[in-house]
Amino acid sequence: MKNWIVTFIIVVIIVFAFSGIMFFQEIRATVKSNNVKVGDTFMIKANSRNPYDENYLIKGKIIDKCGSYVLYVNEKGDTLSTNIRDAFLFPQTIEIKITNDENTN
Repeated sequence: MKNWIVTFIIVVIIVFAFSGIMFFQEIRATVKSNNVKVGDTFMIKANSRNPYDENYLIKGKIIDKCGSYVLYVNEKGDTLSTNIRDAFLFPQTIEIKITNDENTN
């Protein structure tokens, strides 16, 4: 009986630790995406592990924002949108650089 209690406590600790880490990552990504402003320039580079595939690159100037979605103009003058929060959520595979008049992130 004592072994089951110890096992249960270990499982509960692991579940809470994992949930806490995920919660922290979600909050961090949300805060960073909320700091992005209209007029900022950004570059998102998704690194591909596939040696036969190219990295995915998005660049543009933000012209509007609604929540975590941004409307931007790319180098060719096309207007597109993307979820900027997702770029902050996966820093292991996605590099993001935001440039504004005040500082660089």
